[in-house]
Amino acid sequence: MNLRAPGVNLTVLGDIVGEEWGKTAAIQAGKGRKVRSLGQVVMPDHWHGLLFVKDNLPLGLSHVLAGFQSGCSRAMWDMEDIAAGRNPADRPPQKIHQRPGLFEKGFNDGIVWRKGQLEK
Repeated sequence: MNLRAPGVNLTVLGDIVGEEWGKTAAIQAGKGRKVRSLGQVVMPDHWHGLLFVKDNLPLGLSHVLAGFQSGCSRAMWDMEDIAAGRNPADRPPQKIHQRPGLFEKGFNDGIVWRKGQLEK
């Protein structure tokens, strides 16, 4: 389920956020974490993702979302570097943490407890 708010036309970066979310489950599976993306909704100024957690996450949900957010931020930095005529591969690793990320710190989460709750 990948939806857009009515009238929303995504930028290249918006498309990249969607692609990163689509890769999240496979990346997490490679780390032994069992999650599945159920979908996402892109809004004009924010994004919603729905994740099904199949097993206990020893390091918590924040590790899964931090990986997603990091991938999106790296893509944004790559775009900025290319636009400035720089090769992203030449970016020193220590500079990564000195650049602003795409997302604000933290996230909001909720748990779906009852059958049919997603249809509301």
